[in-house]
Amino acid sequence: MRRIERIRARRSKDEIILEILRICARGENVTKIVYQTNTNFTTVKGYLNLLMKNGLIECEVASPRLYRSTSKGLETMNRLKELHRELEQLTV
Repeated sequence: MRRIERIRARRSKDEIILEILRICARGENVTKIVYQTNTNFTTVKGYLNLLMKNGLIECEVASPRLYRSTSKGLETMNRLKELHRELEQLTV
């Protein structure tokens, strides 16, 4: 039941950021990020700009462009994962 509720619920900003950081840990192009996060290009571009501005991901100029999580991004991803685990334990 919990899985079904999670699919139907809107994701929070931190959940989307966590997903993008996880995907970018191995380096991905924007199309795969869009498909794997189940969002659209406009939404992903906004998050990518936010994450780059804050030093959490970097863009490797190649063809196609690859977005990769920085060490700061990986640390943030791990902290967010831990926080989500703790919050899930609070729910009844």
